Amino acid sequence: MARTQLESLISERASGGKKVLRKELDAKTIERISIFLRKSTHWPALFRLSDSLSEAAELSQLWFREFYLEMTMGQRIQFPIEMSIPWILTDHILTNPDSSLIEGALYQLDLYNDAANYSLFNFRKRFLFDEVEAEVNLCFDQFIYKLSDMVFTHFKQLASW
Repeated sequence: MARTQLESLISERASGGKKVLRKELDAKTIERISIFLRKSTHWPALFRLSDSLSEAAELSQLWFREFYLEMTMGQRIQFPIEMSIPWILTDHILTNPDSSLIEGALYQLDLYNDAANYSLFNFRKRFLFDEVEAEVNLCFDQFIYKLSDMVFTHFKQLASW
């Protein structure tokens, strides 16, 4: 409420652009109020920090693909795992020559946790949860297969030297 009052106090558009209240203030006061307004822009998000962090960390929308389902106009009811963003990211880590990325390989799979949580508690749809569960099982199996193949190839090359 204080922000609204201060904005109207220094606004150039108040009272039809006549600057009625603004002309009563000196330039230094107007500058201080402007600085305060700029700095306090994000205070509402900070006041509800827990909710803001939950919203920022919630990545379930990266899994849901209603847009793509609508684009196919009923031609497809499911998509292959290669179209799943968590799997695309995981596969990129596994195929990338930068070995430091492998440390964070499982973080992408947390998108499935967010999607499952969102489907159960926000959408209240069990079938979406089952779909997420089936995809994460398939994705994890593929992840283990590719990772074990990489490890086997690596040690096979080491043994051949």
